[in-house]
Amino acid sequence: MRLKQVLITFLSVVIFLILPGEMTLAAANNQNLNQSAVLISPELNYQIYIYDQPNKESEKIGYGSGGDEVKIIEKVGSNEGLSWYFVKFSQSPYIEGWVENNYISLTP
Repeated sequence: MRLKQVLITFLSVVIFLILPGEMTLAAANNQNLNQSAVLISPELNYQIYIYDQPNKESEKIGYGSGGDEVKIIEKVGSNEGLSWYFVKFSQSPYIEGWVENNYISLTP
């Protein structure tokens, strides 16, 4: 009977130590945010495409330019090794969509 209690205690500790790490990894791949950011572009007059899904093969629903202020709603990782941000533009036309992480500069 004592061995059974020790085994249950041991398994409980193992689960307690491992499970939060797994939940943290899952949460890191899909994060809800509510943060201000600015679009950044590699050159003047560069169109930063906004997609309806977090991948380049999805439909382009608009574009922004360097300096456009956005609100980040969500961040996800992709199987291409990129992170994508779901953003809402702070000024008209207030479009919402997905932008690659390399076009985003987080602001404090």
